[in-house]
Amino acid sequence: TVGMGSALSLPASLGNTKPIGRTTMATASKTPSWTAGPSAGCTGVGASDSAPAEAEDSIENGIKRQAGMPQILEGKPYWAEHWGITRAQCMELLAKLRDDPTWDSKNNVYHLVTQYVKPWTVGKGTGYALMVNTESPKEVNLMVSHAWSENAEEFIECLIRTVSDDDVMFVCALSLYQCEDGAGPTIEEQL
Repeated sequence: TVGMGSALSLPASLGNTKPIGRTTMATASKTPSWTAGPSAGCTGVGASDSAPAEAEDSIENGIKRQAGMPQILEGKPYWAEHWGITRAQCMELLAKLRDDPTWDSKNNVYHLVTQYVKPWTVGKGTGYALMVNTESPKEVNLMVSHAWSENAEEFIECLIRTVSDDDVMFVCALSLYQCEDGAGPTIEEQL
């Protein structure tokens, strides 16, 4: 299944969370250090009931390496803290979907990813968020947790209503490279 199997565990610096319907947002007080932990998918902010051990950053050959693998854009690695999408880009995405004659307003996030995000990003090795920000990858200040079964339009509309023009969001459906085609890191490798 797309995007399932692990969830991002966020550091304590993301202490401010607010639920918005079925979506939860966490704000960062500094650039997050993204780590992986077992869970039921890209849902939940912070540690789960069985608090996972955080993956450690490592030092290899004198270079500090972050947990998880980066997405590569024009030969340069970008880690999760630069896989952000803005409010304006969410508005553009929603308009693009609504203009597409194959789009159904009843589609859920899973359908959005499998039928739209994956075909748009296949072979590129980057998620949708980095793909639309090739000129200037965006540094994340909000982590958004959501259900893949929720209505995609309602979810995107919720983001548009809730965040400011200055916010940059990490949304697993749009930030992770979802294709699992060998052109980029697997979902598991990105966590």
